[in-house]
Amino acid sequence: MGVRVRLRISIAGRTVEAVGLANAGFEADTPQLLVPYAFLTRSSISPEDLGRPSVVEYDTAGGPVVMYVYRGACGVAVVEQDRV
Repeated sequence: MGVRVRLRISIAGRTVEAVGLANAGFEADTPQLLVPYAFLTRSSISPEDLGRPSVVEYDTAGGPVVMYVYRGACGVAVVEQDRV
């Protein structure tokens, strides 16, 4: 079962808060944050602000998907009422 959490995302010199979905069934060898392009544009962040991407193919239940991966482009913290 997925759990929604408030996130503080430090990306391209900005700090943005958003709600994220954890434990969604997605598995990876390293921590990953998937961010929709619309989120970036609403936050005035362009892909050029993130650096140079790698193009990576992921296997999904619906078949392979190709995504741009910006390694190390952001920092993330979970925000709760009593701590970050």
